[in-house]
Amino acid sequence: MAWQCGSMPSDGVGQEAGHPLDWVKIRWGQDAVARVVRRTPITNGYSSPSVERLDLLIEMGDGTAVKRQVLRKHATEAEVTVLRALRDVTDTRASALPRLLADGTDAAGPWVVLPFYPGNAPASEADVSDDVLESLAVVHVRHVNATLPGLPVVDGTWWDNGFRHVDRRLSELLPFASEPAPLHEALDLVRSLRGDPLLVRTPERLSRTLVHGDIHANNILAGPAGAKIIDWGAGTLGPAMLDLANLVAPGSPRFAVYVEAWEATAGRALDLPRANLEYQWATACVNIKYLGFAAHHLGGDAVREMLRRARGALDALARSEV
Repeated sequence: MAWQCGSMPSDGVGQEAGHPLDWVKIRWGQDAVARVVRRTPITNGYSSPSVERLDLLIEMGDGTAVKRQVLRKHATEAEVTVLRALRDVTDTRASALPRLLADGTDAAGPWVVLPFYPGNAPASEADVSDDVLESLAVVHVRHVNATLPGLPVVDGTWWDNGFRHVDRRLSELLPFASEPAPLHEALDLVRSLRGDPLLVRTPERLSRTLVHGDIHANNILAGPAGAKIIDWGAGTLGPAMLDLANLVAPGSPRFAVYVEAWEATAGRALDLPRANLEYQWATACVNIKYLGFAAHHLGGDAVREMLRRARGALDALARSEV
């Protein structure tokens, strides 16, 4: 079964707004007709929402044809908002950003269509390429103090919800843990820090921008044409270092790549002391945020290492001054 531009999807999914193939006529002209010749579910990763690759045959009015592959997925309204914002970022340094082709709604909710980017996740965060860091820098500069309706904002409520989630997840895993001691230690730390003024108030003194909110190796594709940052569903308005704390260390050559791209985009120097403060706050945040994931997927040693990093960042944050 195939879809054609301007028609209803032939699998019976009703369209309320937009059509997944309308972008074809914008790209190739009103006479172009796109047919879906193959649909392949995408099931990689730790979670698998409704995602499929569409193999298209696009026939032109002059009888020629081209083949293209796109990805169609159901998304949250927040992810649609983020992808629309990224579509307006045209800087050449931002080559790792995905390109939104179309979005709309059907009976299952919002959907988006993106180019299909072939590739694999880097082996680890240490293997993330420079184009990812440069692209994040551009996004952070272009969206300083942006207002994007529907996106979460890093504030006291955001923190409280985050701590509740981690506490609940660790509590659910604890009865089944083969090594419960690290989970008890993690729960003690999480409960002692809930409402901590240092964690809650520090981001109020920092600039907010659009951040991916869930940067790690599995949300990056390294392909033959370069890297792409995928899965922007956790997009948030918060301190920029939330996107770097899991990737690079301040003062490292890779951090310098980010700084160079940030300064070239902003046309001014990055305030490094403030960025370091922001980085320590973000390091504590990221390591606390992923404690439940680590306990479930990675084991006790990973939980202990994340606790060590979080405590180290909290100590550094307490010694810092804005």
